[in-house]
Amino acid sequence: MSESALGSQAFKAGSFTAAETHFSRALELIPAHEQAGRMVLLNNRAAVREKLGDLQGVVEDTSQALSVDKTYRRALTRRARAYEALGQLDCALEDYLVINHIDGPQQPDEAVDAAIQRLIALVGKTLAEELWKTRPQGTKLAHLPKPGFCRTFYYTFSHEQRAFMSGAASQLEFKDAQDALGKLSNGEAKGAQHLKLGAMAKHTLEFARAAVHFEEAAKLGAKPVRAHALEELGTLYLLAGDAKSARESLGASLALAEAAPTLIKLAGMAIEDGDVARGKELLVRAEAAAAGSAEQRGDVCFHRSQMHLVELDLEGARAALEAALALVPDFGLAHMQLGVVLFRMERVDDALAELQRACEVVPELPEVHNYYGEVLMTAQRVAEADRKYADAIAADPACALPLLNRGVMLMNAAPGALGQAELASAGALFDQAVSIDPTCELAYAHRASYFFHLGDFDSAMREYALAVQHAKTKMDAAEYLGLKAFCQARANAARKLGV
Repeated sequence: MSESALGSQAFKAGSFTAAETHFSRALELIPAHEQAGRMVLLNNRAAVREKLGDLQGVVEDTSQALSVDKTYRRALTRRARAYEALGQLDCALEDYLVINHIDGPQQPDEAVDAAIQRLIALVGKTLAEELWKTRPQGTKLAHLPKPGFCRTFYYTFSHEQRAFMSGAASQLEFKDAQDALGKLSNGEAKGAQHLKLGAMAKHTLEFARAAVHFEEAAKLGAKPVRAHALEELGTLYLLAGDAKSARESLGASLALAEAAPTLIKLAGMAIEDGDVARGKELLVRAEAAAAGSAEQRGDVCFHRSQMHLVELDLEGARAALEAALALVPDFGLAHMQLGVVLFRMERVDDALAELQRACEVVPELPEVHNYYGEVLMTAQRVAEADRKYADAIAADPACALPLLNRGVMLMNAAPGALGQAELASAGALFDQAVSIDPTCELAYAHRASYFFHLGDFDSAMREYALAVQHAKTKMDAAEYLGLKAFCQARANAARKLGV
């Protein structure tokens, strides 16, 4: 019996050390010109070494086998598994993409597709964890997003929606309040007036000005004023992407007063960081703190729906949003989010009714028109979707999202037969979105997708790097880092295959 046959026999019997010895002897004996046979023997020994846990040996043997035939699928699959187990995730992703290309679109392998998606997410998460350790902290309010984005965040709290919609203070009212501050001598009274001035500035979307007053209120005010001012500062830090300062301010506020808005924001940060258990605990505390206020109970329900969505629990999200609307019927973003959830549950007519209600309640928010357009687009109602994107642009010409969705709409208008004119128009819309809001990470991500579609992987990676740079959360950074790694692996795979 040949050494190769003895190796196969030992492998089937579970005698892996003996099998490795036999395959090694077979490799020593096989003539140099018998490359195909040598390739199979190397892959067989790699299979044995995989059983023995010798992952580096697996990589070495499969790499030698692939030097004979770079499309040898068994060796690629085995090496990809070994790379992943060794933590060389980018190399594993590259091998799976080569396999995906070999299989072709007509014969997709669900296991390979799942491995690619898993590795993109894992690479992104790993890189984001490292990035967040070295990312500069204490940026304070240097990187506040566009005022419209900040306003939309505040609208996720129903009492803030009411305050913003009640009307902004005039310059004369600001002057009168500022003059009143100058006449005060008592420190606590000054703190209360600074808090009032901060709220007035916030509701006119002058967030940097608001922060100055909130900082003074946090120093001078009585305990309730300090608690409120610290919560306001924590919110601004959160919007600026300064998680460290946000936690410090929100935590200091919580030490002074157990307030539902503060607890909700800390819960959202915990959920964003993947600590859902901590988020749930904080929401329970928020619910207790909100017991005397229908608006605050509605806010708890709304933000609980976000937790359900993270857990992919659509029914739980629907129930939480309906509870929020039972408490606060004109809660605009709850109507919008319920519409999105109902659409995902394939209740299209109900979803469109909720989105229409959101547009009626808070027409000043471009996001509600934009989401309505996205749902209509998904439902293949293209002309109606485009009208809603136009409404979003009219609501806030400085909002990049409807421009991005119009670009996506053009790219998806004729799958497989996208014309050069439509493609150029889509690219121009993505460029316009970046120009309007250079801090919008989604604009860079969409432009990256556009370049990827063109096969320009280097430009796509550059745009994903910019998206990472402007990402407000670790979760978003992980998504863009994963996609950037995917572009790099795709480029490497294409070069290996000569395509």
